Amino acid sequence: MARPDPRLVRKQPVASAPVRAGEIAISPSRAVPEARPLRLFAADGRLDLDAVWRLVDHASVIVEGRIYEAAAVSGGHGDQSVFMGSALMSVDLATVGLDASPNEPRVDAAFTQRVRDALARDRRTQPILRDRAAREAARLLGPETPGQLEATSTLRARGTLLLIDLDLEGVVEGAAH
Repeated sequence: MARPDPRLVRKQPVASAPVRAGEIAISPSRAVPEARPLRLFAADGRLDLDAVWRLVDHASVIVEGRIYEAAAVSGGHGDQSVFMGSALMSVDLATVGLDASPNEPRVDAAFTQRVRDALARDRRTQPILRDRAAREAARLLGPETPGQLEATSTLRARGTLLLIDLDLEGVVEGAAH
């Protein structure tokens, strides 16, 4: 059976379902990421993880490190090589288009400290930080990028600058050294 010519097929309307509050999660920011200001905190004070992802995507990131041969590594990795390194992230909260909050209408040092404290306290943000560092490590390591990176983070605030330091470690599978 031959396929129909797509230029001759009449377009059908896309099916739609009625949306009731609480049943379907709608994310208008996905279509146009910069369509709304970046608001890190919900009205109840909790971090908005979508906004955290977008904030971390704005960060400048430097990754350094190297792959160590199994003989040089202690700690139970057997005969596998291990990547050990660090990622340094920085983002100036005054330049990323943040909509601070009604309680703190300005992005200043106090707001940056509040963001630092919230990121350090909320364990849901650790995979976001680790994943951003892993993307940058992949640029450094290419095919020798570990499938899983462990990361330990330290966060600091300096004025409106948010500084995130991550210590990275991961087993390089199938490394040919």
